[in-house]
Amino acid sequence: MSVIAEVVRLHVAFRQQSVVHDVTFTLPDTGITVLVGRSGSGKTTLLRTFNRLNEEFPDSRTTGTLRLNLGKGLQDIYAPTALPL
Repeated sequence: MSVIAEVVRLHVAFRQQSVVHDVTFTLPDTGITVLVGRSGSGKTTLLRTFNRLNEEFPDSRTTGTLRLNLGKGLQDIYAPTALPL
């Protein structure tokens, strides 16, 4: 199975409020993946981590590892050496 994304111990907080807590999963590069949850459970915040849009909000903090395969294998988009997307 090829992997398009790998999320490891992802945590997102705004100010002192944790929104996404210690999430880990792998997405295959084929098929359909569905994200389901009640209103306010962090679905949109989780999706915004994939394009780093949470960083546009004041006092946001994202920790953990998010690796995306953008054609050059899995690369951690939150690594200190990551180039701007």
